[in-house]
Amino acid sequence: MFFSSITYHILLPSESLGFLLLILGFSFTSMIIWIFINVSKDIDSLSDKRRKELKKQQQLYNISRLYPKKLN
Repeated sequence: MFFSSITYHILLPSESLGFLLLILGFSFTSMIIWIFINVSKDIDSLSDKRRKELKKQQQLYNISRLYPKKLN
C-alpha cells in the first residue's frame, strides 16, 4: 500500500504535533465561547446609543407633528 509508511502516532497527545493540535483546539474553543458570551451581553457602543437616541427623538418629533397640542 502507498500509505502504509504513514502512521497516526504523530497525532497522539504525547507527540509534539498532537500536543500542538490539542492546544490549538483548546484556544479555538475558548475563543468561540468568549465570542458567544460577549454577543449575548447586549452591550451597545457609544455610536449605537447615539443612533438610538436620535431615532427616538425623530419618532417623538413625528408624533408631535401628527398630533399637535391644542392651545386653549
